[in-house]
Parts: sequence; C-alpha cells; structure tokens
Amino acid sequence: MKVNKYIYGAAVVTMALIAFQPVLASETQQSGTQATQTSTQTQVQTQATQQGTQTGTQMGTQAGTEQTLADFPDVNKDSANYTAIMFLKEKGIIGGYPDGTYKPTQVVNRAEALKMILGAYKIESQAAMDSGSNADFLDVTDLKAWYFPYLNRAVNESIVSGYPDSTFKPANTVNLVEALKILINTEEVARLLKLEVGATQSFSGTRGELTPAVLENIKVTANPYADAMMSEWYAKYVQYAKDKGLLDADAKNMIMPAQGMTRAKLAEVIYRVMYIDANGLTTFKKYHGHS
Repeated sequence: MKVNKYIYGAAVVTMALIAFQPVLASETQQSGTQATQTSTQTQVQTQATQQGTQTGTQMGTQAGTEQTLADFPDVNKDSANYTAIMFLKEKGIIGGYPDGTYKPTQVVNRAEALKMILGAYKIESQAAMDSGSNADFLDVTDLKAWYFPYLNRAVNESIVSGYPDSTFKPANTVNLVEALKILINTEEVARLLKLEVGATQSFSGTRGELTPAVLENIKVTANPYADAMMSEWYAKYVQYAKDKGLLDADAKNMIMPAQGMTRAKLAEVIYRVMYIDANGLTTFKKYHGHS
C-alpha cells in the first residue's frame, strides 16, 4: 500500500492512502501557488476510479480462472456419473480434451484403462528397461508407445497378463469384467506396496501370480447377476463388486459383462472403490445412498 503526499508549500496538510495500487505514486512538490481543494478531490476521485477498475478487473480474472477449473461442459450436473467424474478430476486422475470436454460416452480402450486405474492408486509407470523384465506381447512392439510404461508396470505387478495367444490388444475397448479385474488387482498391489514400504522392502522385477486378498473369502454359490454366470472366470470379481455396491444392475438384474466401458462408467467404478477406502466403509450403496 503506497502513500501519496500532497504538499502545500513547505507544510504537509493532508495524506491519502490508496489500497491495492500496484504503481508507485510520485511525490510532487508544488511551489508558489497552492493546489486548490477541487484539484485534490479530482486526483482522489481519479485514483479511486483506477482502484475500482483494477479491483473489477482482478475479480473478473479470478472468475475466469474459476470457470476454467469448473465442470466439463459436456458433463451435466444431473448426470448419474457427475460426482464421480468431478471427484477424479479434482484428484488429478482424469483430465479433459483440448476443447475442454470430457466425452463421457466415449469408450475406453485397454491401455487407457490401465493409465486411469494405476493413476487412481498412484502406482508409477515403468519405462522399458535395458535389462530385466519388460512386458512382452506379440502385438506390443513399440516400447516407446505412450502406454507402454503403464502396461509394463501392470505386467510386472501381475495386474494384467494378456490373452492366451500372447497378445494384449491395447487398442481394444475394455469391457466391464476386464475393468473390474484390473481395478481389484491394482487395489491389491497398492495394498502390498504399502506393506513393503512399511517393511523397508523395495519391489523390483516380476511379482508373480497375484491373488487379491479381498477375493479369498468370496464364495460364489449362485449367479451374481442374471447375465453373470458363477462358472465364468470373472465370477469372484463380479461377486465382490456386487457386495461392495460397485455396480448398478438394470431392471432385469443384468450388468452386461461384455459391455464396453465408457469414460463415465469407468470413472464411476473407480470413484466408488476410492470412496469406500477413503471413508473406511464396507459398501458404497449402504452409506452413500446411490441406487
């Protein structure tokens, strides 16, 4: 805050304090004739106007900044997935496209799903190594591909293993049950990493077969959903997801296991798991009231 001094002859007769003024006021000496009161008032009014203009500009700039940090224009507040999307956005797990949109109905491929889920658990990616174990699939030959570090870490942590034909199909749309397996496996790896850090251990190389602890006590004695059979490889993952309230079945008690996951639906499942963990809950629906 700067002080403008108005000197009448050799005597100081008044002082004006101007707040939030970013420029330095110059000290003007008047000789001979004193400045009139009218002139002084005009100066003060001019400075007040400048101050008001500045304040208004600052407020406008702040409002503009807040607007850029606000909702995605294509995600309506009435959307069933609005809370999930905004939660993940605030956590820095997801972002929008250059045009500011999120594209909630756009499907997610297997590589993109890995990036989102690993990011949710803050599991760092792993670039290709000159020596050691790298993800090795017949259809993944570019070790400099943007997704390779995520795939490499996921493979070395046994989060994913690919298809029986030694492919990973990174560009294929990830379906619901594949996403559930990746998510639950990643949750287990995050748990193990915390234990290892606590024991001052450092993991390197390949973890080996991964059996999520949360699935050990899961008993599938009936079809979890009308279209999710207990005989399928994903039965325990789906049963766990059902018990935790991670999924919403339709009126016919169907979840469409093979459905392609959209950016909105994947965000929803990730959010529910994170919400349960962060709040020490047992299920999502029971405490959060989502249908």
